[in-house]
Amino acid sequence: MSPAAEPVVVVGSGPSGVHFALTLLEKGYRVQMLDVGRSGHPPILPDARFEELKNSLEDPAAFFLGERFEDVVFRRDKDGYNMRWPWSNKAGSTAAPNASHSLHGFGQHWKHVFGPLSGYTMQSEGFSPIMSFAQGGLGEAWAAGAFPFNDTELTAFPFSYTDIEPFYDIVAKRIGISGAIDDLAEFTPVHQHLQSPLELNEHAALLLGRYEQRRRTIHNRLGCVLGRSRAATLSQDHAGRKACDHLGRCLLGCPRESIYSPRFTLQECMKSDRFEYLSGWCVSHFCVNDLQQVTSVVAQSTETGQQQTFPVDTLVLAAGTLATGRIVLESIRRQTGVVRKLTGLMDTRMLLIPFFTPAMLCKPSQTDQYQYHHLSVAIRIPGSSEIAHGQITTMTGTTVHAAVQSLGFDLKTAMYLFRHLHAALGVMMVALGDERCDDNYLTLDPGEGQTPSQLVAHYQPASDEHDRIRSTVRQAVRLLRKLGCIVPPGKTHVRPMGTGIHYAGTLPMSHERTELSVSPNCRSHDFENLVLADGSTFPSLPGKGLTLSLMANATRVATRTF
Repeated sequence: MSPAAEPVVVVGSGPSGVHFALTLLEKGYRVQMLDVGRSGHPPILPDARFEELKNSLEDPAAFFLGERFEDVVFRRDKDGYNMRWPWSNKAGSTAAPNASHSLHGFGQHWKHVFGPLSGYTMQSEGFSPIMSFAQGGLGEAWAAGAFPFNDTELTAFPFSYTDIEPFYDIVAKRIGISGAIDDLAEFTPVHQHLQSPLELNEHAALLLGRYEQRRRTIHNRLGCVLGRSRAATLSQDHAGRKACDHLGRCLLGCPRESIYSPRFTLQECMKSDRFEYLSGWCVSHFCVNDLQQVTSVVAQSTETGQQQTFPVDTLVLAAGTLATGRIVLESIRRQTGVVRKLTGLMDTRMLLIPFFTPAMLCKPSQTDQYQYHHLSVAIRIPGSSEIAHGQITTMTGTTVHAAVQSLGFDLKTAMYLFRHLHAALGVMMVALGDERCDDNYLTLDPGEGQTPSQLVAHYQPASDEHDRIRSTVRQAVRLLRKLGCIVPPGKTHVRPMGTGIHYAGTLPMSHERTELSVSPNCRSHDFENLVLADGSTFPSLPGKGLTLSLMANATRVATRTF
């Protein structure tokens, strides 16, 4: 398809949307992007380190905890009220703000990412959805894990790793990814444009050294592999962004722009005179003609509430699996009067396994370090061909960690113990993959009268999930023990389904021309000029972060479809 006079309309500025748009711009197309597009505040004292920030601010308590201490959240459990510190999210967990079942969360610095949108509500059963209306979407607050899918993980996809490999290379060149070629290459393919790995802190270096000493035992007896994380975080300057300088402010938003955000690619798109970015618009549905061609999209102004219709020649939905699902379902409902189901909703199940390393006890805790995961693991689940992937984050940078609430002592005693434990603390976050199932779906509650429709998510775990979790945790604990770590019993936290935020599967790629699916190049089988470019199209979900694969697939689709 050659560039046309009319722009391609892209909905959403998340990882998929911006890389789709940039690829089309590079091919000479015009692009119009519709987005709610909330933005945050510029970083305060961008050159200050974490400790300097605390000492330099006029009111550090308000900065870290909120003007009214709204970021100190009390969580009630069977033992009474416990305090958690939402901004000490060291595992890279993406827990829903103020979720009572969560040990982790986000504070005021991420309100533009996770804040609700007036009139945009959702129902759920067995699923804890998290959505974002920010520029960059949920990619604005990710933990930067960048892990390509391998051929085994792409078995259900209508293409192989060889087909998508060039697009991993393109994305890596665009965003900057650090890492090393080590034992993990067996499970995480090595793409081009890989920067040198980030500097390890003392705790992570200790664990990696022990792994290297005990590699044969860990491989042969456990079937596990450990290595350096692949992170979309710069170890050297790249594309106008600065390399990580260990300011210790990762959890507050990197002021050096070392950690990649889709917002940076959006800014690159904005440099083109063939790109038009329209923020403040929430797309509700698209309209079609008798030939099942999309003719326009309808969006509501987030400021005035007024609706506006935007003409469409080709429409690309890249709003994320949940928002894209809602747009498709609402469009079908308005066209036919029928409420449909989008089956196959998937997400990764996340397991948080806290531990401490006795060799690090009583050592000083350093905040001037990279605060997300330094190490990654691949865990073979006994009795299964499945591989679970995880990241190890050492907790040296948090001021107060959620573990304080579970020590079982008064605050003064717990804080004393925490200071001596701080440098020794860590957490392994493990992801379990998912498969499409008709019992898991998105649909609509159409409402009554003038009541707007609501998206409904339903999820029922597979019957063998309990056994999978138990086997995975057992293997992870064995690995940690081989590394000289102690895992407190009963402290593993199984995150609610939906809080993995790796949503996928509701409009899957398929060679067969079936309803509510897309072609291998992600053109809709239902609407001639509709393309889907986000996780909706993934026919399976490995136990691995999918953000890099979202960007690579969107680049592939933009290249192959246009």
